[in-house]
Amino acid sequence: MARIKIWLSTSCILWLIFYASKSQGFTSLKDTSGRRPRRDDDTTVQVRILTWNILAQCYMKRPPPFLFGDFSDDGALWPAYTDWTYREDKIISLLSEKKSDVICLQEVQVAMLSGLEERWTELGYDNHIQDSDEGHPVTNVILISKALKWNVVFKESRSRALILGIQPSNMTCFPFFLVNVHLQASSLDFLKTAQTRFSQVQSLLKRMKLGWNKMLDELKQSHKYDRHDEQPPAIIIMGDFNFSPSDPLYMLLVRGEWPADDDNTNADDTKTTYKNHLPPKVSELSASSLPLLPLRDVSSANTQVTSEKGQHDLQQHGTPLSSLFWTYAPAKRVYDYIFVSDNVAVMKREDCLPSQLSKTLSYSAAAGAANNGKCKINDHDESRGNLYWPNKYHPSDHIPVGATVQIPLRKMAC
Repeated sequence: MARIKIWLSTSCILWLIFYASKSQGFTSLKDTSGRRPRRDDDTTVQVRILTWNILAQCYMKRPPPFLFGDFSDDGALWPAYTDWTYREDKIISLLSEKKSDVICLQEVQVAMLSGLEERWTELGYDNHIQDSDEGHPVTNVILISKALKWNVVFKESRSRALILGIQPSNMTCFPFFLVNVHLQASSLDFLKTAQTRFSQVQSLLKRMKLGWNKMLDELKQSHKYDRHDEQPPAIIIMGDFNFSPSDPLYMLLVRGEWPADDDNTNADDTKTTYKNHLPPKVSELSASSLPLLPLRDVSSANTQVTSEKGQHDLQQHGTPLSSLFWTYAPAKRVYDYIFVSDNVAVMKREDCLPSQLSKTLSYSAAAGAANNGKCKINDHDESRGNLYWPNKYHPSDHIPVGATVQIPLRKMAC
């Protein structure tokens, strides 16, 4: 009888420990790495993340026809949809509805920051703002839910990115990266802007690697841990990259190496010479040896969704919107991504298109193929107002991209 009581008491204690860890959003990690044995107290944290280019108001000039459609019928309507007061309310409403733990925003107008900061605080976020060049009208912002109680242990602003190193405040673990990116937009000189984007990515990855080494050095001074215990950092990079999945720079990010020239055949059966996308004096070898690669695109069909709920959603709805159609309305292309390192698990993908605009949008791969990959967003309603981006339903020309991910929190061997 005594043994039974002891066994029951032990079972109750273990159940309470398990319940407490789950209620705080942490779960134990199993040893599935195949590299180093995980410590028993290694954990993960599951968070909802979102990226969105909200379209700076200063870029809202009279829209040309190729950008917002033909205004001959109801052109008088467009100022109401593009007025900042209207758009700001819609933006805050969507952020409030999504309740993401981490949000990366691009094209946040500096002149609008004070009003936006107040509203973000009301939603329960701490905001981290990229230091932009003097006179530059827009910046990047990372919003982190106060409930997470994360510490920013590293911050660096690049010309096109904001890099944060994050540690949970109540744990002694290795930090991880949150990065918000907005790469150079394309211009008439496509080759030049492609080379500029490569230079921006190259600089970003190298600065992240230096930042990682700096964080490890600082941790080494304050905590004793085995240098052999080091592993690559967990990485989440989100933003507006201004390239499509067929771009060689996208391939470099997800493969970790520069694609071969015969990887892509153009419509006229000619071959794309990818090395032309490299800036002068940058070799293909150096381009393929960038640190911290490869990464995974959470919206790619090749990225495994690990949670049962996420797999169920895929079975019900097919591949997410961003994999099949587009995230940037004017070009009808995918420009917005969430990239994660291999040690970050993708639990669920999420599309953030307003329901009013997705009535005729099919989420199945078969329907997407039948439409030649074109997104048939409900463009035949009575007002035709949603032909324009922004419109009365959606306050930006970009569609947000979201996901639920699981970040490893590796305890340091003190």
